[in-house]
Amino acid sequence: MHQAGNATPPRLIVDRLSPDLTRELWRLIREEKRDDVLAPVTVVTPTRYAGLSLRQELGRTGFANVRFMPVAVLSELLGAAALAQQGRQPLTGVLENLAVRQALAQTDGPLRDVSEHPSTQSSVRAAFRQLRNTDDAMRSALASRGGIAGEMARLYDRFRRLTAGGWYDAEDLAEAGAATVNAGAAPGLDDLGLIVFHLPHGLSPGEVRLMESLVGRRRCAVILGITGDVAADESTLDLAARLRGKTASPTAPAAAESDTPLRAGSARLHVAPTAHDELRWVIRQIMREVNESDTPLHRMAILYRTADPYASLIRDELRMAGIPMAGPDREPLANTGAGRTLMGLLELCGSQFPRSEVMAWLSSCPVRNPVVENPAGATASFSPSRWDVVTRKAGIVSGVRQWRDRLDAHAQRLIASADRRETDGETSASRARGMRAEAAAARDIQAFIDKLVGDLDPPADGSPWRKFADWAEDLLDSYLAIDVNGSDSDAAERIRRLLDDFAVADSMNDDATLAAFRQMLAEMMQTPFGHLGPTGQGVFVSSFAGAAGMTSDAVWLVGMIEGAVPPSPRRDPLLTEPDWSAAGGRAPPPQRRGGGRPEKIAPRAAAWRRPP
Repeated sequence: MHQAGNATPPRLIVDRLSPDLTRELWRLIREEKRDDVLAPVTVVTPTRYAGLSLRQELGRTGFANVRFMPVAVLSELLGAAALAQQGRQPLTGVLENLAVRQALAQTDGPLRDVSEHPSTQSSVRAAFRQLRNTDDAMRSALASRGGIAGEMARLYDRFRRLTAGGWYDAEDLAEAGAATVNAGAAPGLDDLGLIVFHLPHGLSPGEVRLMESLVGRRRCAVILGITGDVAADESTLDLAARLRGKTASPTAPAAAESDTPLRAGSARLHVAPTAHDELRWVIRQIMREVNESDTPLHRMAILYRTADPYASLIRDELRMAGIPMAGPDREPLANTGAGRTLMGLLELCGSQFPRSEVMAWLSSCPVRNPVVENPAGATASFSPSRWDVVTRKAGIVSGVRQWRDRLDAHAQRLIASADRRETDGETSASRARGMRAEAAAARDIQAFIDKLVGDLDPPADGSPWRKFADWAEDLLDSYLAIDVNGSDSDAAERIRRLLDDFAVADSMNDDATLAAFRQMLAEMMQTPFGHLGPTGQGVFVSSFAGAAGMTSDAVWLVGMIEGAVPPSPRRDPLLTEPDWSAAGGRAPPPQRRGGGRPEKIAPRAAAWRRPP
């Protein structure tokens, strides 16, 4: 086995973003495997998609025992065991939301009157994620400012007291990983072999300390890429300066203005009157690349800075053109068939069952009729379009009594009229059968609504969160019409796992209510779901930051309009730039979406063409 004791000095490579840095990665891997082709190597990539792309590129020449993973996975491998030994559990999104709600419930400051509003809770949660990457001194400085900034610092202290003891987040994992590495007690570190950080950016303080601990173990190499833009490169150069004294023979960073020009004709500007025209032009260019340059689809990328409208528009245009694609699907879980079915049920809960809302839910969601058999033993019919006509004829507007009484009366009228007209010879036998079939449909609707009303009786407020989650899962199982081979099957499984997270919410000793459960579930289901397709089998579609660390032969940057690229600074309603400046620092990124200026970093990293 490859032993850490035979380690070579850690290396730091800083250079202009280009394919040369990827070739430098391959060189490091070859050097590590010179004496043993099975020597382990772990490449830490800026995104999961960068890891898949690099893996496929390396696979063209063959490799063995090389792993690709984002830094969050590395933190978990090195730090999770130590935290588990302390009896701590992961801080899930459900628990985070619940802790935010509990912290806000105790406020008597400026946020008191809006503390229960969903937008307030969402903004506070984002602010807490920023505060997580600050130190005690900065939070104390924010608290001393008073006003909303001071209230946020105090609320965050409450939040940390609620979550720090028995739970851990991504930053805790990184800190625990660094501590175990420094203590020489990290499990499986030798199995990871040489660890290469390839184009890291946007690292949290704990992740930087984890990197430094690995550098100290002399089993680490770091490849940093710069753009030549001072603002974009600031955090990268700060990291390089921090590592330079701990690594061997660092490569000096390139000048602020690189002397590596774009190749003639490799960059063009196209102006289109609308986003639709812009994407249709891109599609024509994609087909030209395929037909004239024989460029594989997986070596092309379409990148956008603003998700609205490009995330869905690119997906729709490529599907209509029959072009396969890969990358993250920004469609939230709530917009899947399974998500719409469950959230529609929860919205009907406690309502008067307005006919318009019930029929909109039935018509737009993959709903099945859980009343599987009628009294005669035949399978109950289910046709939302037919049910819409029948309920309209029955005169239903709203209210459970209307659904029961008017459907019953409508069915009786139809049967009586069919019997009378058929006896008197006023109608044909087929017309009479049609009237009786409509009456049967009215009975089916009546049975469906009776069951729906009973199933939508929620647990009493104050019940455990687990009870609400079990009730919601039963609703999903009863009413979702699912294709086991379709995307709704995956979405339903994701929703079930999400509902399982509510089981541990009871450990915070917070009684649940229907309104709180519905709000928290709706927020959790806004997370993006799934992927556009397998990476390596279609055009890569993503935001600029999502393409960090990837290379392509042809890249189209869409939506490059003034005001959107570069974007206007986002105004935080809770922690403003003057607050951060007065506290002696800058606002840290709330999430790891890319450091510095990702709208410059990612495209430049990806937009190099392979030399002819």
